[in-house]
Amino acid sequence: MIGDVSMNSRLFVNHDVSMNNRLFVGSNTIMVGDVSMNNRLFVSHDVSLNNRLFVGSNTIMAGDVSMNNRLFVNHVGIGSNNPIVILDISGTDAIHIPKGSTDERPIKNTGTGFTDRNDIEFTDEEMEKYQGCIRYNNTNLQFEGFGPGNNWGSLGGVVNVAQITKITAESSAAATNNELRFYTAYE
Repeated sequence: MIGDVSMNSRLFVNHDVSMNNRLFVGSNTIMVGDVSMNNRLFVSHDVSLNNRLFVGSNTIMAGDVSMNNRLFVNHVGIGSNNPIVILDISGTDAIHIPKGSTDERPIKNTGTGFTDRNDIEFTDEEMEKYQGCIRYNNTNLQFEGFGPGNNWGSLGGVVNVAQITKITAESSAAATNNELRFYTAYE
């Protein structure tokens, strides 16, 4: 056919169709089977994917991203295009870590076991997942980590797990009194 072709109903094709220029579809397009595009795809409005999405190279998102479920990532780089460890934060600014009171710790040692903030008991396996956590404790004004002796401990200075035998270099936070204080306690 040479020239325009107009069809006012359906077109059924049993084999290949080749179009060497643009295709305009005025309404819904339903494709059953694989779709291969060998160049760019531009979408002006919403896209809904009801299963997995694989991206073979870089993904650039220019606006907000909202995820309403879990995200699994092998390596994350913040300020780094090529992270060398699982979380690579490269910069000269700072990192803001969680802070809260002693009662707001995500895991508490009750003396007879471990519980979460809602006093629900942990198994040993659940408790081990918290080993290596760090936070700032604004009750006792110190950075702390969970792990040694399955308890929270100070990340600064010399201190035992129970935090009753220790050496401090200040009488209080930000003090510049140049004193070493030694604390010991009998139990």
